Formats: sequence, structure tokens, C-alpha cells
Amino acid sequence: MENAGTIKKSIVQNAINTIYGIIYGIGCDQKIKVAEYQAIYEWMEESKEFRSNTEFQECYILLQEVLADEYISFAEYSSLMECFQVYKSSSLFSDSTLSMQILKGIVRGIEADREVNTEEVQELYKWMEANAGLKGNYPFDKIFTTLENVLENNIIDQEEEKLLLEMFCQFTNPETVSCSEIDLNGKVCCLTGNFSNGTKADVEEYIACKGGSCISSLNRTADYLIVGGQGSDDWKYGNYGSKVSKAVQMQEKGSVIRIVDEKTLYR
Repeated sequence: MENAGTIKKSIVQNAINTIYGIIYGIGCDQKIKVAEYQAIYEWMEESKEFRSNTEFQECYILLQEVLADEYISFAEYSSLMECFQVYKSSSLFSDSTLSMQILKGIVRGIEADREVNTEEVQELYKWMEANAGLKGNYPFDKIFTTLENVLENNIIDQEEEKLLLEMFCQFTNPETVSCSEIDLNGKVCCLTGNFSNGTKADVEEYIACKGGSCISSLNRTADYLIVGGQGSDDWKYGNYGSKVSKAVQMQEKGSVIRIVDEKTLYR
């Protein structure tokens, strides 16, 4: 029971770190658009099960009040930033893990309206410069280098905007396989995280019934990385950790591995 409590507390803390980043992200260009609210609504839907948590409740209620009229004024934005600023430290995560969770939130906030402008890129670059200690954590270096290149002339053209949106989407949502694309017969799978449909052994049995097999360590023989719906308190990015990061890097080097979330697997 103690372990379950620890996991829940870490997931709640991660959720708070993420929403702080999202709010920071939507205000990067000092223009808060209605389309950007979607990132907050999505976060509230993802996190609604934590509303009874004392630490979480105040934040959630404040968001509901601010969004009641579907408009965020700069005064309300400042109140939100001040509220979530309190949670920028944690005894549950290292500084680098906490900062990576915030970075993911910032990127979610920026990409929420499916547009990226110069002001947003400049602000993100400034934040990353201030958190240069994250260098070496994937995909920090890739994003940072891309921003440097894009900002050389301080003008973002359509191709650069498309590149940034694709990179941001890969960071925030690496699970892009639909259920119709999955064929487990003869395929090799690797599992990561905690699963809603039973233990990892149960999931391995399900995969075996579909003609697939499982390996414990991710390598080039894997066709699918299956990501558990319950996450893990050790996951740096909230909904994924080092195995997903490794799989994405493998994809960038030409690997055919596909990343699949648990819901899609069972659907």
C-alpha cells in the first residue's frame, strides 16, 4: 500500500509540473489565444482523478474558475503562474527530471494552437539556456540545436514551423500507432511501465495469444514497444521514460520499431 501511495504522489507531482509548463508555454509570446486553452482542457481531463488530492485540489479549482468564462486575462494568467510556481521544487524527483517535465509542458503549451511564432521560439530558447544543465537529456540537445538554427535570422518560415511542430509532437506524443496498424503475429515486443490490464505477465500472455513474443530489454530485434497505461513513478516525462526515449532515438536512426500505448494494443 505504501508503494501505491508513493506512485500516486509522484504522478500528482508530475501532473503539477506539467501544467506549470503548459501555462508557461501558452504565455511565451504574451498572446494567450483561445486555441491554446485546449492544452489546459486536455490536461484537466487527464488529471481529473487527482481532484481529491489536497495538494492538487487548489490548483484544479483555480483552473476551473479561470476557464469558466473561456477567457484568460493577463491578471488571471499571472495568478496561475504564481499558484503553480510554488511547486517548482520536489523531494520526489531530481532537479533534471522535474525540469524535463516542465519542458514537456512548455512544449505542449506552445504547440497547442498548431502554430509556432518567433516570440515563442525565443522564449523557449531563453528558458533552455537558463536550464543548460539539462544538456545530455534526450531530446533537450536536439530541440536546443534546432532552435539555435531557426533563430539565426529571427524569422520562422513555413518549413521551419513545420519542422518545429513535428519535433514538438514527437516529444509530447511519441505513441502514434493506430489499432488498425498493429499485427502482433510473429512480432517481437518490449514492455515498459505499469499496465491497466493486469501484470506484465498478463500482457505478455495476451501478446503470445496473438502470435507475438516479448523481450525484457529494448534492442534492434523489437518491432513494438508497448507503453503501459498506468505509467510509472520513475518516468521522467510523465507518460514515458528511458525506453520510449531510446525507441524514438532508434527510429531517428532508421529502426522500424513502433511505439504503442496500452489502450491501442487492446483496442
